Amino acid sequence: NIALYATTVHGSDVASDNVVLEDGPHTWTFVRSDDGYTLRTYRGPGGDITISMPFTADGQTMDDFEIHDGLFNGNKSITSVTLTGPLSIPEGLFKDCTGIKTVHVDGPEQVEEHCFEGCTGIETVVIRNVDVVDYRAFGGCTSLRSIDVDNVVELYMESFEDCVSLTDVNLRNLKEFTSNAFSGCSSLKTITIPESCTGF
Repeated sequence: NIALYATTVHGSDVASDNVVLEDGPHTWTFVRSDDGYTLRTYRGPGGDITISMPFTADGQTMDDFEIHDGLFNGNKSITSVTLTGPLSIPEGLFKDCTGIKTVHVDGPEQVEEHCFEGCTGIETVVIRNVDVVDYRAFGGCTSLRSIDVDNVVELYMESFEDCVSLTDVNLRNLKEFTSNAFSGCSSLKTITIPESCTGF
């Protein structure tokens, strides 16, 4: 498993503006700018990706970094993704990563546009404690069969568009639901929505 946790590097062992963290065969490079650190590159065999906050490894602690747009775009070696804590998830982060089977998101404010779009291998998605699942965040995930959403404020338009294998949707504690969030989901049989939900 690969574990990466959001952090700010400090300590006398940090010799340059760029920070490279190694976890076995996996290498993560953080680039420093006036706005702080950005996770800019990943090198490794893929597998299970976990990004959480905070993280301490090898005597270094990281905090408050951004993740570069499309960092994992097209990486077909990733098989599962877990994103937890108050992370900022950028647009297109895992777009077209066709090897991903499962996704678990808990805590980030927003799943940005196109984040998992075209991930045709995803079968299950669990989302907890997120404000917004944005435009086509999971669009075209053609193997997706079920999603479990709890304590999410809004599913934006077409967030799960063209998920043609999707059959069951559980939207517990959802606040707002855009009517075309599931457009093109031709196999959808069951949607569970709280009575208090608006916008559909």
